[in-house]
Amino acid sequence: MPKIGLVTIGQSPRVDILPDMMMILGHQYEVIEAGALDDFTTEEIKNLKIEPGAYILVTRMRDGTEVKVTKDFIVPLIQDRIEQLESEGVKVILLLCTGRFPEFKSKSLIVTPSEIVRGVVNASIRKGRLGVIYPAKEQTAKAWEEWGKEGLEVYADAVSPYGGEDGFKALGD
Repeated sequence: MPKIGLVTIGQSPRVDILPDMMMILGHQYEVIEAGALDDFTTEEIKNLKIEPGAYILVTRMRDGTEVKVTKDFIVPLIQDRIEQLESEGVKVILLLCTGRFPEFKSKSLIVTPSEIVRGVVNASIRKGRLGVIYPAKEQTAKAWEEWGKEGLEVYADAVSPYGGEDGFKALGD
C-alpha cells in the first residue's frame, strides 16, 4: 500500500483534519502523521519567547489547544519530521500549513499548500480586491507584502481556525 506522509506544524494526530482527508484520498493509502511539536508539552510551547516582528505561525496541540510559534523555531522541526517519514518509506509528504517555508531537503515530493494557494490566487485575481483571513492578528501586517501587487487592494483580518464558526461569522458583520 502506498504511503502518504502528513506533517503538521503542531502535534499529531490531527483528528480535526484526517477524517476529511481520508474521504478525499480513499483508503488505498497508508497515511502516516508526524507533528513538528510532537516532542513538546503545551507548557513548553506556551513559554517560548516570540520576538517582535517574528514570522508567527498558529497551530494546535494534540488536545486542541491553540499555540503560536515562530517560523525560525518550527522549520528545523519540520525538516526532522520529513526525514523521519522518509525513513518510514514515505514518498509523498503534505505539509499541513499555508505559511511560507524554505525548500526542504528531501528525496520525497513535498506538497506545500502555500504555493498552491498563491498560484491559484495570482492566476485568478489580476486586479481588484482580495480579502485574506489569517489565524492571528500579528500576521495581518504582512498581508500586502505576501499578497499585494499593482492593481490589487488587499484587506486582511484575523480569526482563529480553532475557535469554531462564531469568529468567522463575526468577520461578516
